[in-house]
Amino acid sequence: MATTIQQSKRLLRKEIATRIGQLSVDEIHRQSQIIHEILFEMIEFKQSKRIGLYLSMENKEIDTLPILKQCLQLNKQCFVPRYSPDNPNMQMLKINNWHDYEQMPIEPKYRIKQPDLIDSTATTKTTRSDAMQTGGLDLILVPGVAFTNDGLRLGHGKGYYDRWLDQCRQRQQQDANENHHHQYPLTIGLAFDQQIVDQIPVTEFDIRIDRILYPSIQQQK
Repeated sequence: MATTIQQSKRLLRKEIATRIGQLSVDEIHRQSQIIHEILFEMIEFKQSKRIGLYLSMENKEIDTLPILKQCLQLNKQCFVPRYSPDNPNMQMLKINNWHDYEQMPIEPKYRIKQPDLIDSTATTKTTRSDAMQTGGLDLILVPGVAFTNDGLRLGHGKGYYDRWLDQCRQRQQQDANENHHHQYPLTIGLAFDQQIVDQIPVTEFDIRIDRILYPSIQQQK
């Protein structure tokens, strides 16, 4: 059964990659802009002080750089992922400003920037703030290959976000028992219209996303 699910996931990833590959750069920009407008008008976004977001792969995902810029301009605390192929657990580390983002190195696999553990913009060597260790997040934007309207998500296959969100939920429960506060974030998936599907094969380890934003979502209401 598990093998069948994994095979179905691989086939769906290929199908979605083909769909996205057929989008023009202008269409990717158009759909991304619509998503930005929807997100920025959400009361949950406006009220969030600590936001986690992924750094998008060029021409393969909704562009998240304008979201990062907007968050920094609004003085929100921004956290982005750091991960490694040989480590199943990712971290959400704080970015201080746009200059900090520009100085970040590019990791080799997905060709996107990710933060070093040490904050090189600080006057003295300082370990970057880790969202999991400093109270959690109010909201996190979760990447995905495909989504359903009711929040099922197909990731890239490494399980980084499912694992991080599960750890976050465990940390919240643990801290509640110890009278500490750890925030479990509102989870939001960002998608092109071409990434919305009717069904996604899932296992018990796949965590459902609270909301999915895609350009034609307004037409569904």
